[in-house]
Amino acid sequence: MKSGRMEEITIAEILRDLYLEHTDGVLTVRQGEAEKQIYFAYGSPLFATSNQREDRMGSILYSQGKVSRETLVRAIEATKTSGKRFGTVLVELGIITPEELVHTVFIQVEAIISNLFTWEEGTFEFLAGPVSTEEIVALNLNPIVLICRGVRENFSMTQIDHFLGNLDQVLYPNPDPEFLYSELGQFPIFEQIMSQLDGEKTIADILQGTTASPEEVLRALVALKILKTVIDRPAGEIQGEAGPAEESHDPLLEPEDRGGENLSNLLAEDVNQTNFREEVSSLYDRLASANHYEILGLTRRAGKNEIIHVYSDLSKKFHPDQFRNPQMQDLSDKAFEIFNQITIAYTTLTNDRTREEYNHSLEKERIQNLLSDDSLDPSEARRQHERGMILYQEGDLRGALKAFDLAASIDPSISDYYTGLGLLQAMEIDGKPPNITEAERMFKKAISLKPEEARNYFYLGQIYKSREEYTLAREYLRKALEKRPNYAQARSELKKVEGL
Repeated sequence: MKSGRMEEITIAEILRDLYLEHTDGVLTVRQGEAEKQIYFAYGSPLFATSNQREDRMGSILYSQGKVSRETLVRAIEATKTSGKRFGTVLVELGIITPEELVHTVFIQVEAIISNLFTWEEGTFEFLAGPVSTEEIVALNLNPIVLICRGVRENFSMTQIDHFLGNLDQVLYPNPDPEFLYSELGQFPIFEQIMSQLDGEKTIADILQGTTASPEEVLRALVALKILKTVIDRPAGEIQGEAGPAEESHDPLLEPEDRGGENLSNLLAEDVNQTNFREEVSSLYDRLASANHYEILGLTRRAGKNEIIHVYSDLSKKFHPDQFRNPQMQDLSDKAFEIFNQITIAYTTLTNDRTREEYNHSLEKERIQNLLSDDSLDPSEARRQHERGMILYQEGDLRGALKAFDLAASIDPSISDYYTGLGLLQAMEIDGKPPNITEAERMFKKAISLKPEEARNYFYLGQIYKSREEYTLAREYLRKALEKRPNYAQARSELKKVEGL
């Protein structure tokens, strides 16, 4: 575990070190009662949490005018009751869409991390180890961009002075290509600065030779120094301290071979923009019809590690930060939608429960498509129902629920299928509380298909009794007895309800 004080190291340096070390784990930063946590995978922030009111998702949505105070209260109460994350509840209640959730989490996490750049005191600790993504919307934020923005927008002038010192100092470009990040191309000021680093110009000279304001130039220089793209001594002197450097024939390390190159030249070599543009447009056009597996370019047999690996590559490739470059800005809306969809796909498919549910929905869709072609025999529905009965007897309630659901999808004219669904919806399954509203709907559907069947009236009577809606409970229990006069359970329950 790494730990220390924020007086001795900035959040920008911590982010840089974790990125260069490709570390997994959780960083916790505290200042008084305030606490923020950042979750990392391979050195990139996936998610962040905060105990500060202004960092909460509800506060962000309310400040943006996306939700009313009454809606927030309703969602908070639902969160307490269900134990689910606030964002999940917002989606389930229909307050925001899954796409809006990803966008809001993106803003929330960036805001939590960005605020840490203002902290000049406090403590931090980093606990290394794998990070579970089952309960979070994993974003895979770009730490280089976070550092550039955080330093330029939130560092104090005290911090700026600490890193720069004397304006007569000469700065040098780092010849190590590891520290020439392609992300810097999103910020024109960095190219302006890098083009002036000739081994002679001082910081004061750079201020005069750059069109941006002095403060903006100084902040950009600090960001470059923290990222080690800019160094305060010639590379030869630094190498000399560690002993004579071996002769290198790598053209990227040969000063004489770099004379005509600048940041934009190197960036232009990284990406074939024409092909990349076509790739963005092609994937965007397929989003509406592609399922989660197709969006990630995987089969349904893909393992969790394979999904994580593919998501890591795609999220970096289509991350919105990559499209702030003026040359790519016209694709930013499409890229953000692609990023949303691959994040939703990743979050769904790396959680065992949501993946199982999603696979089931795909199977239902497949069957419905077959039905639309009149090519599926209703006997398949009976087989699914029989399979559900066996699973129920074996105690596999989740499997039974899905089998009954498929049976009803294949042949929606059979009341027994809805009766089975109603009974299972009224039960707790794998720790998930009963869905009484859905159970009520299923029993009513069964009654509409087979009104002479007594048991569905009885089950509805039980539901209304549990809700203390005694007038409705008596009404449905009496209907059950009308359909079957010798229905002992209905008679017994009716006596109980009539005494209330």
